[in-house]
Amino acid sequence: MDALLTVLASKKGIPGVQQLLSCLDQDFQLDVVICSYGGVGSTELSNFLNQHGLSTNLLTDQDNLRHCPRPPTFGLASAPAHEEAGPSCSISDGGARAQPRTVVCLYGNPLASIASHYRRGHAYHQSLKTSGGATAKIRSQDFPTSFEDYVAKGEDLFGYEQHLQNWLEGEANYTILYVRYEHMFDLEVCQQLFKQLCSHCKAEDDVLNMAQTFSASKRERKSQAPSGCSGMYSEMIARLNTMPYLGLRHPSSKHIVSLVPSAPLEPVLASALTS
Repeated sequence: MDALLTVLASKKGIPGVQQLLSCLDQDFQLDVVICSYGGVGSTELSNFLNQHGLSTNLLTDQDNLRHCPRPPTFGLASAPAHEEAGPSCSISDGGARAQPRTVVCLYGNPLASIASHYRRGHAYHQSLKTSGGATAKIRSQDFPTSFEDYVAKGEDLFGYEQHLQNWLEGEANYTILYVRYEHMFDLEVCQQLFKQLCSHCKAEDDVLNMAQTFSASKRERKSQAPSGCSGMYSEMIARLNTMPYLGLRHPSSKHIVSLVPSAPLEPVLASALTS
C-alpha cells in the first residue's frame, strides 16, 4: 500500500489519479526515505529494511526520491517539478505526501559509485538524476561510453560535487541521517543506524539482531575504481573523509553530529566541507 500511494502521489497531474487517491489513506507515512547518488548500497539497505517490515521509498525511483539531488520537501498537496531537473528526471518535491519518519543520505567513494553506474549500463540516465538535469545539455551519444573515457574527460558530469553540497547545506525541516557506505556494515555503525531507523517499531533485542545480521551480510564490492584515476574527485573525497561514518543534521542546522565513536566526536560544520 505504501508503494502504491507513493507512486500515485507523484503522479497527481494525471487525470483520475487524484480521484483514486481520495479513496485511499491520505495520511500514510513511510518509515524511511533513502537518498543517494547511487552505487553506494541504497538497494541493499532498502531491501533489508523491507524484509523486516519497514516501508521505504521505491527502488524503481518512480517517486523521484531515490536519487534526488537535494533534500526533498514533504507534506505539500502538490509541488511543481524543478525546471532544471531535465526531461528524464523531474524531481517532484512532494513525492511522498507525508514526511517520513527518517530521511537517510547515503554517500561513499564517488569513483567507485560511477564505476558501478557504468558496470550496470545506466551511466547517462543516472547522470540526469544526480546532476539535477544539467547533463541533459549533453546528448546521450556524446556522453562518455566507459568509465575510463569518463575519467579521461575529467568533468563532473554526474554533478556529484553539487549533489553533496546540496545535501550538506540544503534547507530541510527534518533531521537527515548521513551514512558512509564504506563503513555501513561496521557493527557499531549498524547498531546505531538501526536504532535510529527501527526503534519506533522494533524491540531493543530485535534492533540488535537486525544490526548483527546486516553487518554479517557484507560482501565484496562489485565495482571498484581502477588505479590511476585517483586525481579525479580528490577534493570531494577529502571532504567525505572528514565526515562521520554515521551522523545526523537537525532541521535548519549546518552541523553534522557523529553518532559513532569511530568518527569525529565534535560536530562537523557542513559548510566547511563544501567550501
